[in-house]
Amino acid sequence: MISIVFFIFVCLAALAVFSVINSLFVRISSWTKSYKRLADRYGTRVAYSGFRPKLSFVYGKSICFLKNIGRSNNKKTLLQIEWPDRKFKLHLSKTSQVGWFFARMSKIDLDLPNAPFTLYSNDAVAAKEMVNATTVWQIKQIMDLYSSGAEISVESGRMRITKPGFIKNEIQLDDFVRYGLELFDQFRLAVNRELKFLSDDEAVVIAEVTCPICSGKIVENMVTCVRCRTPHCGDCWEYNGQCATFACSEKRCFSVGDGVVEAGRRI
Repeated sequence: MISIVFFIFVCLAALAVFSVINSLFVRISSWTKSYKRLADRYGTRVAYSGFRPKLSFVYGKSICFLKNIGRSNNKKTLLQIEWPDRKFKLHLSKTSQVGWFFARMSKIDLDLPNAPFTLYSNDAVAAKEMVNATTVWQIKQIMDLYSSGAEISVESGRMRITKPGFIKNEIQLDDFVRYGLELFDQFRLAVNRELKFLSDDEAVVIAEVTCPICSGKIVENMVTCVRCRTPHCGDCWEYNGQCATFACSEKRCFSVGDGVVEAGRRI
């Protein structure tokens, strides 16, 4: 009788262990699948830190890393992008910060009523150029993305964006990376003092816009890539199924009057 009870107990224990392992495997495989699809988009491969997937890729001339850091109640998803100025420091978060790291920076007062975050930097002029009316909504977009809060910092030649928790969903992960890279572009644009804009009387109207797929002039039904803003013929986009710009591979586009579409259908 005891042996039968013991046998049943062992079977139930084995079944419970198998169920836990199977559940863990399903979650890890789904997590990995999200990273693999993102890796295909940026022309790289998935690597692993233990069971955690991670990516490294090149964006423009900057080396980027996407990985998961921390454990227990301090899990975070991190996007790290190479920054050209190793001496510049900046930190953005929704709460005031203290500590030795922030002692090396000053709190910057922003004349921006819609900026629900605190800004610290060791260069007030550059910080105010970067955090402007144009970038505030992008920062808010990242902070409000899927989970409340985010920290954005630039230090030691790295721009780091962290969100609470491990982002495993493919769409959420893609949005996090895309929004982060767009903010990086805007930050670089703001502090690039060598870049000169044309005045109104110097502006030149482009007479023709050509499609990168058929090389023909786009006369009507023009769509624009969500990521790189390259214009395409609507029919060519639908035929190709994605942006024709090298290493972009974005499947969503803006269609005039229709909002965002993906391979010919509205989303």
